Amino acid sequence: MSDIREVITQRLSVLVGLKVCGVNRAADMLTVQFGRRIKVRNYRGEWREVGEWALHVQCDWKLSFAGAGNSLVSRSDFSGTDEAIIQAAHKAGDILISGGPTVVQGVSGDAAGGLLIELSRNLELVVISDNLPGNEDWRFFSHGSDDHLVIECGKVMSND
Repeated sequence: MSDIREVITQRLSVLVGLKVCGVNRAADMLTVQFGRRIKVRNYRGEWREVGEWALHVQCDWKLSFAGAGNSLVSRSDFSGTDEAIIQAAHKAGDILISGGPTVVQGVSGDAAGGLLIELSRNLELVVISDNLPGNEDWRFFSHGSDDHLVIECGKVMSND
């Protein structure tokens, strides 16, 4: 299966039916967690709760109502001061978690390494590859696994 759309759609199809259970940021990277909460050790050996599955987005993205041109929150909100980025991450969390359960209803990849996650409550998360050589666009993985789907410059870099 070499078509990037198929690879993305197949790998992320495990999310269908799962709830968004966490939204955060690391610097200007959006992190979204799905499924049930599990305990894992961080790099310092400390326990923390995370979702079963994680999506880390470092390229262009937007969270919006399906079919609407306006974004509720987007990558552009993750620029500027650290305080502004924290507020934008909280806003995304408020929309996806505090606003009521948000369940993944569908996923699909595109030929440029992008991703559409269709969500309940008429929401969607659109991820658009920046296509910049040497830059990771996004990655998807299950906590506790070394099997990561990494999209860099609009191409699959890891598909173990």
